[in-house]
Amino acid sequence: MRRYLSDEHMDKKKSEIDLSVWTDADWTEEDIPHQNNSSDCGVFMCQFASTIVRNVAINFTCADMPYIRKRMVIELVRGELKVDHAA
Repeated sequence: MRRYLSDEHMDKKKSEIDLSVWTDADWTEEDIPHQNNSSDCGVFMCQFASTIVRNVAINFTCADMPYIRKRMVIELVRGELKVDHAA
């Protein structure tokens, strides 16, 4: 994620981003759900970010993507995040 954010920041802002104050999430390979298609990468990224910010365990799988997509649309339209993000 650090590399992705660094690359995106460089591409969009043409400058380095300081990630030195960030701490790494304590996840193992077994903890991390993997997408099984080429269309859910943005949804996965948002879910991982939400998990990190809320400091909770990963609680989503590929099977949750249709629900999560709908929830994200509702949140964007309403301009507010749901407090309960259980997938």
